[in-house]
Amino acid sequence: MVGMMLWEPSGHWTRPVTLKEVSVLHIRFLCARMAQDRRRNPLTERRRLRTAGKKLLRQRVEQVVLPAGASAEALPEGLRPVETLSLRRAIAADWCGELLRFRGENPAGARVLITADALSGEVVRTVTELALRHRYLILKVPFGGEELCRRLRREYGVSIVLNPETEREPASVHMAFDPTEAQGGGFLPLYDESLPLPRLLLPPEVEARLQGFARRAETLTGTERTILQYYMDGHTVKDIPELASISASTVKTHNRNLYRKLGVASFDELKVYIELFAGCGRSSELLSR
Repeated sequence: MVGMMLWEPSGHWTRPVTLKEVSVLHIRFLCARMAQDRRRNPLTERRRLRTAGKKLLRQRVEQVVLPAGASAEALPEGLRPVETLSLRRAIAADWCGELLRFRGENPAGARVLITADALSGEVVRTVTELALRHRYLILKVPFGGEELCRRLRREYGVSIVLNPETEREPASVHMAFDPTEAQGGGFLPLYDESLPLPRLLLPPEVEARLQGFARRAETLTGTERTILQYYMDGHTVKDIPELASISASTVKTHNRNLYRKLGVASFDELKVYIELFAGCGRSSELLSR
């Protein structure tokens, strides 16, 4: 099972770290909820990350989704953060096609730019896949591109523009394997897994579930939306009576309706959805009508 770490405002939990299984998008996670230090002391938070990591390890968890800003250096030996960079690169050609189709462009006739600091095996594989799907490819690499272009022309009859000094038209999609200035209409960063993925690049099943969640959020009443906003700001259930000037029993009623309308079973699941929207830069979708 994959682990997940989430910060919670201090004061809500009786213990610094608690473990609980949660289901997100039909995927089971063992979630370590950590009480965040009120003073945001880096040493205290580092200790809690390490404590949470040890608890997860005892449950035979080997990979974990870290909270935003957390360093993998705090993790105990044997526990590593979930890596998505190789996955991004492995399905880069598919992402490119989906992005073009979403924008209403013909993938076969679109101009696709690939930039990299070196002609690695991942770059070669991606360029080869793209050559079978797109007619116009532009490859910018410092060396080694000539042989690849000759091979693709010989085997597939595909002509690739290599390191052009100027470009007549902007690329429809720019796929970057190393940090560089974005060019073209759609930029796909394939070098840093911490960068939020553009909306269109989420796996279709995940994207569909996030869209469904956002649609359900449109059915919330004004008070329910206000409570949701408090949760998005990092507040907990115990904070709501004072913030919203309502009784604890009224909060329970609103929460029950909130969970039912949003299709979640618990506060844990709601928080994970909130984190997913925030990580994708799409929090505003939960409060727009």
